[in-house]
Amino acid sequence: MQNFYSLLGEIIQAQLAANAINAPLIGQITSNIIDTLATRHGGKNVYLPNLCRQRATKKQRQILADFTGHNHDEVCQRHGITRYWLTKLIAGAKVHEKQAISQHV
Repeated sequence: MQNFYSLLGEIIQAQLAANAINAPLIGQITSNIIDTLATRHGGKNVYLPNLCRQRATKKQRQILADFTGHNHDEVCQRHGITRYWLTKLIAGAKVHEKQAISQHV
């Protein structure tokens, strides 16, 4: 578990530094977070989901937000997707929209 805490400490420190947190506070904040996790969850098996689904959903929402109805090629190029995939995404969004509307009626 020590390797996990080391990795977690590196990640926390990097994020705090990237967000311009005062350097002397970085070590203290990191230690506090790791100590709290160790106290509350030490010795337990904790599952950490990889969040692929959430990231995919966020990307899909951004693609749909960028799509105006006439800029297929631009959206595909910007997001590195094919026109076929964009078309499937749009069709799926229309189905979900219809389902949402029918549930509220």
